[in-house]
Amino acid sequence: MKSNVIMKSQILLSFIFICFSSISQGYNLSYFTDTYNDLSNSTSLNNGNTWDDPDYTIPIGFNFDMYGNSNSQIYLDGSWFGATLATDLCAPGFELSFLMPDAADIVDRGYDIGTSMSNISYKLEGPNGNRILKIEWNNVGFLDGNLDAGNVYIDFTNFQVWLYEIDNAIEYRYGPNSISDPLPVYGGESGTWLGILPEYSCDIGDWLGNVYSLEGDPLNPSMSMFDPNLGNPSFLNDVIPSGMVYRFTPSALGFTELNNSNKQLIKIVDYLGRETEFKPNTPLIYIYTDGSTERVFEMRD
Repeated sequence: MKSNVIMKSQILLSFIFICFSSISQGYNLSYFTDTYNDLSNSTSLNNGNTWDDPDYTIPIGFNFDMYGNSNSQIYLDGSWFGATLATDLCAPGFELSFLMPDAADIVDRGYDIGTSMSNISYKLEGPNGNRILKIEWNNVGFLDGNLDAGNVYIDFTNFQVWLYEIDNAIEYRYGPNSISDPLPVYGGESGTWLGILPEYSCDIGDWLGNVYSLEGDPLNPSMSMFDPNLGNPSFLNDVIPSGMVYRFTPSALGFTELNNSNKQLIKIVDYLGRETEFKPNTPLIYIYTDGSTERVFEMRD
């Protein structure tokens, strides 16, 4: 009887180890303000051509790791919206991850007059080992916004995505904007949707895991996690002000929010990174507001 108990305990401990070893990558969220500067001497992707839902291949300039995959290129994927960055192009057997700094249907402000007014460009900066790829959407309009008398889109925004070589962090940075009425440009919402979309299967044309987005006040947002096959995403409740930065730093234990110096429990996740309530006899991970984590396993009869 004793040997059976020992054997069961060994199997259970092995199971716990495997579970913790298989936790998928997530990100810690932090946010702050910083001066927004347009890119100078950057490489244009549209090269003076007007665009709507464009397709471009962007060399990263270093190997950027995201969800266990090392990427030397990132793709502006026109099959989605104008600001969707994909880790690859869809093909049989591929699973992709996406970065979406703004889910609004953006467009070149001069699209209807055939003269480009909105540059999409990129720039690699920094020494080897500490390089940053910066991608910029400059003076872009909204397809669902209004046109002026000259058929130029009136509302506009500016934003950038920064990818860091040193720690594989991601930053969404926002610049000057003018949005008279957010409801039409954000699909009936008062603010945009933005986030990270980890797993999309090209074979089945559907999501395999949860999608992560920001919700609430853009100056003090919270992270929302949802299954896109079962529900709708959460949106910010206002236009993102110029100078706002959202930083996503890789973590092996799912998303946490780093905006409070006091250590408080913010969520419990299982070994797959899914948020859950406390459960006995189950490997769990406690995630705290200071970024620390605690592995918990309480055995009960």
